[in-house]
Amino acid sequence: MINFLKNNTMLKLFSILLAVLMWIYVVQIENPQFEITVQGISVRLLNESQLASRGLMIVEQSSDTMSIRAKGKRQSVIGLKAADVSASIDVGNIQQAGNYSFAPQLTFPDDSISVAEKNPRSITISVDLKGEKNQDITAKVTGTPKEGYYAAEPELYQKEVVIQGPSGLLEQIAKVTAVIDVDGAKKDVKKQVKLQLLKSDGSEIISDKITVSTPVVTVVCKIYPTKKVNLEYEVTGSLNVEDYSLKETVISNPSITVAGSEDVLEHLEYIDLGSFDLGEVTPSNYKKVFPIPLGDSLISVDGIRNVAVEAVLVSDRKKLVEVTGFQLEHLDSKAQASVITQSLQIELEGDKEVLAQVSEDSLTVTLDLEGCVEGVYQIIPEIQCKVEGVTILGDYTVEVLLQ
Repeated sequence: MINFLKNNTMLKLFSILLAVLMWIYVVQIENPQFEITVQGISVRLLNESQLASRGLMIVEQSSDTMSIRAKGKRQSVIGLKAADVSASIDVGNIQQAGNYSFAPQLTFPDDSISVAEKNPRSITISVDLKGEKNQDITAKVTGTPKEGYYAAEPELYQKEVVIQGPSGLLEQIAKVTAVIDVDGAKKDVKKQVKLQLLKSDGSEIISDKITVSTPVVTVVCKIYPTKKVNLEYEVTGSLNVEDYSLKETVISNPSITVAGSEDVLEHLEYIDLGSFDLGEVTPSNYKKVFPIPLGDSLISVDGIRNVAVEAVLVSDRKKLVEVTGFQLEHLDSKAQASVITQSLQIELEGDKEVLAQVSEDSLTVTLDLEGCVEGVYQIIPEIQCKVEGVTILGDYTVEVLLQ
C-alpha cells in the first residue's frame, strides 16, 4: 500500500477518479437548484377564432417574444431552449374593442421548473372591430415618356376593390391608387400594378391586418406622339363703332401642342376655330372665347381647351404724339441743365379731323426751372397745343439734371 501511494502516477489517477465520483454524487444524487436565461420564446395567441365570431380582430401585440430566468434542478434546466418552453395568451374571453394586458402562461417540459424572472412581465393586445369598405381605384401616371410623346389618362380594368381590416385603419384610407410608370415610353404601356392605400396627407398605409379583394390590378396607359399646330380663325364683317377703328386682332394662344395617332397628326396642318365677326364688336364687347375643336382624336398636351380672340380698338378721338424737344425757362445762368427724359408720349383728344392736323411741331413742352439748384428734379411740364379743339390728357413729368 505504501508503495502504491508513493507511486506518483497512480496517485494522480486515484485523485481524478475520486473527483469524478464526488461530481456524480452531487449532480445525480443531490441535484442542486440551478438558474439559466432563455431568450426568444415565441408567444402564441389562443382562441383568436372566437374573436372573429364576435366581429373583432387583433390590431397590435406589444411583443411576440419574451425571455425568462428559469429555475430548477440542474438536471432539468441545463440545456433548456426557447423551443422547449410554451408561452401563450388566451384571447377568447375578450368581448369588445380595446387594449388588454396579459401575463403569458408558461409551460415547461419538467414540472419542477419555475420562473424566477420574465421579460416582459405582461403583453398588451390591441383589439378593434373588423370592418369592410368599398373603395374606388384611382389610376396615376409617374415618369415622363420619351420626348415628343404624351401619356394619356391611364385606364383600369377594375374600378373598385373591397377592403377588410380594423375599423380604425379603414377610416384612415382616403384613396386607393394604382401607379403606372411610363418613363421613357414611346408605345402603349400595360402593367400589373400593386395597389397603394393612402391617407388624406398622401402617406401610404401598410399593415398585414388589412386585406384587399384584389391587391394587384391591370393598368393600361396609351402613349401618343405630339405635334405643335397653329390655331387659325377668319375675320368677317366690318367694325361699326363710332369714333373707333380696328388696329388688329390678337389671339391669346396662337398655337398649342396636341397628341394623337400618327395618322391623324400626319394630316393635321392647323386647327380652325371659326369666324370672328367684327360686326358684333363694341367698346365693351371686343373679345370672343373659342373652344378648341379637338374632337375624339386629339388631346391637348398643354391642357388648353379654350382661347380668346380680341379686337384691339383705337379711339378716333384720341391720338398719341411723341415729343423729343423741351423748352427750359428760368434756368440760372451759372447752372447747366441736362434733360434725362428722352421723350414724352402725349395723349391728345379731339375730333378725328382736328387730330389729323396735330404733329410734334404742334406741341410745346416747357420746363420751369425757377429756384432749382444742383441736383436731379422731376419737373411737371407745361404742355400747349397750337391746334385748337385739342385736349391734352394725362399727367407727365420730365427728369432734369442741374450741375
